[in-house]
Amino acid sequence: RTQCTNNLRKLGHGFAEFEKANGGFPPRRGGFNNGAPYTGWGAYVLPYLGEEAVAKKYNMKLDFFDPGNKAAVETPVKTFLCPAAPGDRVIAIESQASTK
Repeated sequence: RTQCTNNLRKLGHGFAEFEKANGGFPPRRGGFNNGAPYTGWGAYVLPYLGEEAVAKKYNMKLDFFDPGNKAAVETPVKTFLCPAAPGDRVIAIESQASTK
């Protein structure tokens, strides 16, 4: 439980740092029927969570499911995971080329 609480605290700090640097919070999702690449808030806050290496792997010009983002998307980010949650909760994402 303590680690889960610490992860939530770190997420809050990451969002606050993103807001300070960008003048607002990241979008919940990007690219929903507007022609931009599909992505979520997690990709935006990676650098503010100390996950610069994963952020550098992630190409914001590609959809999250594009093969070009496979390595980044498959990298576990401990801050996004609660150790108390069941370990078998995995979401399989099928890579496909972006249509943009």
